[in-house]
Amino acid sequence: MKSSLLVVVARLKILLAIIAVVAAAGVIFFLLTRGGPEEDKISDTPGNQTRARSRANTGLPAAGPDKPETGSTGAERQAPFSVEDAKRLLDSLRTAIADGDWLQAKEICAKLAAQPAAFDLLIDILLDNASMEENDIGLRWRAAYILGLMGNKKAIAIFEQALGTEKAKDVRSNIVLALGMFKDPQAMPVLQSVFLDGEEDPGIRQSAAQYIAQIPDGSGSAFLRDLLSGQSAKDVKIWVIKALGEGADKERSGTVLADLLTNSDAPELRQAAAKGLGRIGSPDAAGALTASLRDDTDFRVRNTCARALGRFKDNPEAVSSLTEALHDDKDPTVRGCAAQGLGALESKQAVADLKEVLQKERNRVVRVRIVEALGRIGGEEARKILQNRVKNDPSVHVRNTAQEALQQLNK
Repeated sequence: MKSSLLVVVARLKILLAIIAVVAAAGVIFFLLTRGGPEEDKISDTPGNQTRARSRANTGLPAAGPDKPETGSTGAERQAPFSVEDAKRLLDSLRTAIADGDWLQAKEICAKLAAQPAAFDLLIDILLDNASMEENDIGLRWRAAYILGLMGNKKAIAIFEQALGTEKAKDVRSNIVLALGMFKDPQAMPVLQSVFLDGEEDPGIRQSAAQYIAQIPDGSGSAFLRDLLSGQSAKDVKIWVIKALGEGADKERSGTVLADLLTNSDAPELRQAAAKGLGRIGSPDAAGALTASLRDDTDFRVRNTCARALGRFKDNPEAVSSLTEALHDDKDPTVRGCAAQGLGALESKQAVADLKEVLQKERNRVVRVRIVEALGRIGGEEARKILQNRVKNDPSVHVRNTAQEALQQLNK
C-alpha cells in the first residue's frame, strides 16, 4: 500500500514538472513574437499604420509617432534630413509621376519644399531640360514649383538661366509662377524680360504682368503704369490694366485707370479700366465708374461699369448711379447689368425702384435680372413682388426665375 502511494506521488511530481516546462516555453514564445508593450501600442494605431505606408512609398524609414527615427539619443533625434533622403524622395516623385499618382506627387513635393538638402538636386533637375518626354517635363515643372516654395532667392538666377533654354510651356509657366512667389524686386528683371518678350506664350506674359504688379514696394506697378503711356500693343495694355487692378499700389494705379476710363479712345481699354477700378474699390474709383456709366457712348463700357459698381457695398453713390441706369439707359443689356449691380449691393432702398421698372419693362431678360436681384436683396417687400411675378408675368422664363428666387429666400 505504501509503495503504491509513493508511485502516485512520483508520477504527480513528473506531471507538474512537465506542466511548468510547457508554461515557461509558452511565455517565452509569446514574448518573442509579440515584442515590447510600447511597440504593440504604436503598431495598433491607425495613424502609425498610415505613416508607415507613407514612408514606405517615399523610401524613408518607418518610425512611430513618439519614437526617434534612429536610436534614442538627442543627437540622433535631431539628425538632419540628408541629401540621400532627398534623393530617395525624388525617386519616389519620379515613380508617382510615371504612375499618374498626382496626390502622392503633391505630398512628396510638400515634403521636399521643407528640406534645404533638396535644393541643389532640384536645380540640377530644372537645368537638365533637353528632354521633352512627358515625365521629364512633369518632373521639371514640379522642381520649379518646389524651388519657389522654398523661397531661397539663390534660385532667381537659376530660373533666369533655365528660361534661356527651356522649351516646354508648362515648365516655363511654373518658373514664372515660382518667381512670382518671391514677391521681391530681385525677381522683377526676369519677370520683366518674360513680359516684354513678344515671342513668349501670351498666357505666360499675362502671368508675368500680374506677378510684377504684386511686388510690395510698388516698383512693379510703376513699371507697368509707364507702359500704358507708351506705344505698347492694345492686348499688352489690357494685360497691364488687369494686373494693376490686382496689384500692390492700388492708389496710384486707381488714378491712372480712372483717367484711362475717361479719356481713352479705345473701348476695349475703357472696359479693362472699368474692371480694374472695380477690383481696386476706392471711393475715387466709384466716382469714375458712375460718370462713365452715365456718359460713355459704348454700351459695353457702361455694362462693365455697372457690374463693377456692384462691388461697392455701402456706397450711396453706387446705388444712385445704378438706379439711374436701371430707369434711363436706352440699352437693355445695361439696364440688366444695373439690376445685377443693385442685387450684388443688396440695397434695400433699391427695391421700390426695381418694382417700378419691373412693372413697365418689356424686355424679358431685363425682368429676369430684376427678379434675380430681388431674390438676392430679400425682405418682405421683395418676397411680395416675386410672388406676384410667379403668378402674373407673361414670360415663363421670368416666372420660373421668380419661383427659384422665392425658394432661395425660404431656405
